[in-house]
Amino acid sequence: MVSKSWFVLPPIMEWYYASKNPYYQKLPRFKDDCLASSTNLGIIYPQPNAKLFIPRGFNGQKQSLVFEAAYSTPSARLYWHLDDQFLTTTKNNHQVQLQPDVGKHTLTLVTETGEVLNRKFEVVN
Repeated sequence: MVSKSWFVLPPIMEWYYASKNPYYQKLPRFKDDCLASSTNLGIIYPQPNAKLFIPRGFNGQKQSLVFEAAYSTPSARLYWHLDDQFLTTTKNNHQVQLQPDVGKHTLTLVTETGEVLNRKFEVVN
């Protein structure tokens, strides 16, 4: 066994930091039989308990909101759910365009390894 110091950031901070620092090295993957001690998943947008307004375009039609997540293994799949309804799967670019109805919602992300992250938000008029 070799001990090595490593600069580790939470998923959202890592996503921002790595986009501006080409020398940043991500933490290597854990072996399959090891338990990771921290979460590998973060929701960039929406923020917790956010009140979101869906804008309208110049033609008066509702526009989409872009929800975004950061995952320590970008090439892995994320499964997106809104209010317990499956929406889509993303890989590499973890962004989804949505037009949720007015009211309270729960966004749920599930990784290939079964890690789950929930985020509550509200859409207002």
